[in-house]
Amino acid sequence: MADALRHIDARVRLACLVLYVLAVFNAGSWWALAACVVVAMAVGVAAGLGPRDVVRVLRPLAAVLVVTVAVQLLVDSASALVTSARMLVVLLCVMCASAAVARVSTATELTDALAWAVSPLTRAGVRTEGFLFALNVALTSVPTLADDLHQLRWAQEARLASFDGSVTERLRAWSRVFPPLVRGSLRRADTLADAALCRGLGSGATRVSRRVHMLGAADVLALLGFVALFVLCVVF
Repeated sequence: MADALRHIDARVRLACLVLYVLAVFNAGSWWALAACVVVAMAVGVAAGLGPRDVVRVLRPLAAVLVVTVAVQLLVDSASALVTSARMLVVLLCVMCASAAVARVSTATELTDALAWAVSPLTRAGVRTEGFLFALNVALTSVPTLADDLHQLRWAQEARLASFDGSVTERLRAWSRVFPPLVRGSLRRADTLADAALCRGLGSGATRVSRRVHMLGAADVLALLGFVALFVLCVVF
């Protein structure tokens, strides 16, 4: 199922995600919101998301949800539970859909799709190549930085450094990890900057691609399906 989603054009994935977010936030009834939940579950299962992935996605929002629910209970206890439940469902749908799109998309595909989305600004004279390049570098650097961090931590643990001991021991251990991590990141940034300049970044040249992006039947059907979902949520 994940391979089927990967075969859908990245531009269509991005457009469907935007349409889905608009549909969720404009769902005027519980029936429309239930349809959005079913779509989020179907897309999440197709992308290979499991319960642990959903919990990992929602974990950063837990504190915000708790504070919001507490404030609503203090202000209006009668409808606070219903409003909080609706807000929780909306956030769950949006986060699951975003995680599903990220699971089946590479950083390059997302950057190319975003470049297509802002192409009208480029034709209007707004320079977007610097922002898109920085976004691509940021997206592709996260796994590399994570791998470097794990390797440096394993190296310190091999030298009997303790990351689970007292606060002083943990601070001392992490203080030996971050300097080489920062140095490696700066060296990688200099290498990327030189490579980008050699490829003409910032010279004003038009970016070209060897791949011709053509929409297929599956792309059109997916786009029409999410357009229908958006219309359903706005009307009902």
